[in-house]
Formats: sequence, C-alpha cells, structure tokens
Amino acid sequence: NAPFYAACNLIARTIADMPIEVEYSEAGRKGVTSDHPLLSLMQRGCTREEFIERFVLYYLVTGETFAEIVFSEMDGKPLGLVTLPSQYVYPIQGDRYNPIIAYKYVEHKTIELPKSSVVHVYRPSLSNYFESLSPAVPLQDVIALQNAALTWNKNIAQKGVLPPVYASAEGIDKAEAEEMRAD
Repeated sequence: NAPFYAACNLIARTIADMPIEVEYSEAGRKGVTSDHPLLSLMQRGCTREEFIERFVLYYLVTGETFAEIVFSEMDGKPLGLVTLPSQYVYPIQGDRYNPIIAYKYVEHKTIELPKSSVVHVYRPSLSNYFESLSPAVPLQDVIALQNAALTWNKNIAQKGVLPPVYASAEGIDKAEAEEMRAD
C-alpha cells in the first residue's frame, strides 16, 4: 500500500502545482488569464493547490471525489468549492431517468446536499452504476497475482517437482480417482 499512496500523493501534488489558466473573450478579443473569478472558487478555506491536491487524491484512492459548491445566501452566487471526504458522501439513488437525485453527507450527523450543489467525479464500476471503481482495485489484483506467481515459482524451485493439481469431477468414485492420480 505504501508505494501506491506515495504514487497517488506524487500525482496529486504534480497536478496541483500545474498553472491553471482561463480563456476568455472580451470585446471580440480572446485572452488567457490566471486571475479569474472562476479560479478564486478553489480558494475557500485553503489554497487552490491544496483544494486540487485533495480533490485529485480522493479520486485516485477511492475512485470518486466530491466538492460542495458554497453559495452566497444574499444573491445565490457561488462563493467557493470545498472538497468533501469521499468516505462520508453517498449518492441517493433515483430512477433510470435521474439516477442520482441528491447526496447524503454522513459524519457526525447526516446532511442531505442537493444535486446542484455537489460536483461528483467518479469512475463507475461496471457491476454497479452507483459504486465507484478505484485505481487501487486493479492494482491490488495485480499485486496479489504477482505474489501468487512468486510463491508458485518458489515452491517449484524448492521442491524440484510440479506442484500438486487438484481437480474434481462428478460421477467418479474413489478407486477411479486413485487410478487417475497414478497415471
């Protein structure tokens, strides 16, 4: 796990350190700026880099990431984005026309968040639309397979013979099984 988390941290920090620019068009002129109100949304309670690092890190580790859009109570304009820990956020299932109708945040108490106030990025599992698939899942499978192969090869090298093979078949008795083993 340690190499996986170290790699995730490195990727998240690298992405967070990249400069972000916004293209705009003003009076028929196109331009690029790194000082835009949209970018300032990522600086609520933390720096833009910290927000992006957390957002990316949750995605890499859990397969999904959430950010709550904080709106002004006065005029309803967005004030900022706050990363929500993905282990505390659950989509509320709707129907086939509107699969996710809201989100439930459960930490010390349960809070329902409207769908319009949550940014949800996820890699869906092929077996269940509402579950995310973390990159850690296939990584764990590869590591387990690699460890099994190493153990298999070590046993062959130490014992100098083929490892035992186990098989089962319907309709044979013990005597037939012993005869097959002898062959």
